[in-house]
Amino acid sequence: MTQTLTTQTFKTVVIDSGATALIDFHADWCAPCRAQGPIIDALAAKMGARAIVAKVDVEAEPALAAVFQVTALPTLLLFKEGRILSRFTGLTDRQTLAAVLDA
Repeated sequence: MTQTLTTQTFKTVVIDSGATALIDFHADWCAPCRAQGPIIDALAAKMGARAIVAKVDVEAEPALAAVFQVTALPTLLLFKEGRILSRFTGLTDRQTLAAVLDA
């Protein structure tokens, strides 16, 4: 299961940990986000402890979305060692995301 991040938890979980992390910025009202959700959940189960797979609700955390210049949904950010390596905007398939997580 994926965890939900907040402005208070994001830095500790993603930046300070230095772990590989895929973060899904989404909103409940966004149809492509609802389609992306099961893909993210499946990746979280597949990755286990090898990577952090988490979500940020942009309605609940607009400041966090603004920090990362999220202007379209869903937006997925891949972090490694606290830095953004990749950005995906729009519905992204499982194979593409699995490939970048395994790289």
